[in-house]
Amino acid sequence: MRFSSLNPEWSNEQKYISFDCPCQHPKCHRVCIPIDTRGSGGWDAIDRHDFEKITINPSIRRIPNEIQCGYHFNVVLGEIQFHPSDSIPFKES
Repeated sequence: MRFSSLNPEWSNEQKYISFDCPCQHPKCHRVCIPIDTRGSGGWDAIDRHDFEKITINPSIRRIPNEIQCGYHFNVVLGEIQFHPSDSIPFKES
């Protein structure tokens, strides 16, 4: 799965990136992560200006609850790499 297919968007002067969850469940909320700018903490984005080549470090692991799944994945060179052994699908309540 390509990161660019998840409708990624930058917000707040490229301090946050949001995108559709790769679990693709229609009720799962979008992912929104802070991107490290000038040592502010958060994730690092390499090739941030090209969603086809972007790499985000470290991996992204969602905490499952009533509005999102518990998927664990990496974004490497624009490709989503899942960690299936510790990913939890969205559960409808």
